[in-house]
Amino acid sequence: MFHPPEHTALALCEISPTREPVGAFEALRGRAYPWLLESALPSPRLGRFSFTGADPYLLLRARGGSIELECRRAVHAGLTPGRRVVDGDFFETARALLPRLPAQASASELPFVGGALCALGYELAEQIENLALGGGLDDLALPDATLLFVDRVLVWDHHRERLFAAALGFGAQAAAAHGAAERGARALGRW
Repeated sequence: MFHPPEHTALALCEISPTREPVGAFEALRGRAYPWLLESALPSPRLGRFSFTGADPYLLLRARGGSIELECRRAVHAGLTPGRRVVDGDFFETARALLPRLPAQASASELPFVGGALCALGYELAEQIENLALGGGLDDLALPDATLLFVDRVLVWDHHRERLFAAALGFGAQAAAAHGAAERGARALGRW
């Protein structure tokens, strides 16, 4: 159904932390789908990192067995820009779309350098267990689950007072994936 890229690469670029995470989020609010994972806990173990970004390359919204895919940027050959709706299992579809993280991501101290951010609704439980949750008024028409697939992330290491631009690159060849990752990190580093 979905074909992941052959190669995934990671590029990290240390940049001067001119803004705190909330300030960076404010600067990104004019872009599509900005997000912030802020750690307000000053702890080297539990509150060490904060993350922000915008412009996901792919969105997945699930409502029951219906899955809406919105490809905003075709970052690899397996994706086509535009919207489409498919029927299927949310978890299987999400798993098939997740990029494989490159080996250097495991070697990095940074716990999140790209992938998917997820908001899960209570109604998603019906896909996990045999429950009948229906009957309530769905006045907001929110999806059961939403995933933002991101390939560019600003990462603050509060403990070491460092800021990184992290970017994933995808390609049929390793060199193409590395080039895309480097371009993404440089672009993010100029924010």
